[in-house]
Amino acid sequence: VALSKLDSGYYGKGIYFTTSVEYGLPYFATKVSPTVIISLVITGNAYPVIEHPKLSKKSFMGQALVPGYHSHYVLTRKDGYPCFEVIKSTEQQFYDEIVIEQESSVLPFYLVKVSRNNLAHLVMKLQKEQETLLKEEDERNQTLDQNTSSEIPLLTQGDTGGSYGYVNWTEN
Repeated sequence: VALSKLDSGYYGKGIYFTTSVEYGLPYFATKVSPTVIISLVITGNAYPVIEHPKLSKKSFMGQALVPGYHSHYVLTRKDGYPCFEVIKSTEQQFYDEIVIEQESSVLPFYLVKVSRNNLAHLVMKLQKEQETLLKEEDERNQTLDQNTSSEIPLLTQGDTGGSYGYVNWTEN
């Protein structure tokens, strides 16, 4: 039985973590016995991913980690796409995804079993918020298409340090 399965997700091939249980909700809420593993993760030298997985010419989809880096780090919105603008606002929430290659960089700390009682309501709320974000992005992309001189502000690189989060462990 394998402890985990590498995901060939948007931001590289590896094991995915986040520091937000709310952001990870869609990954564990549909399981028969929803469980979150709180883990300590050594990110090492983290590559800051700012490329959009569908709009950018450079895609990390299913790609190995960038040579010379131990992980990928991306600041995301609720819909899982990168934040192109970081605005100080209480209305916009930001999340993160951390991708690592090596299981040896993870120390599982707590196993939290989640009650299914309120999960359906939380998932529906999250899906509505994601739909709103996607509509806003479509409108912004249409505006960018009309005005080709517009630039999208990118995130600045920063030190992510160590992080903790959950991992969606699967059995083969």
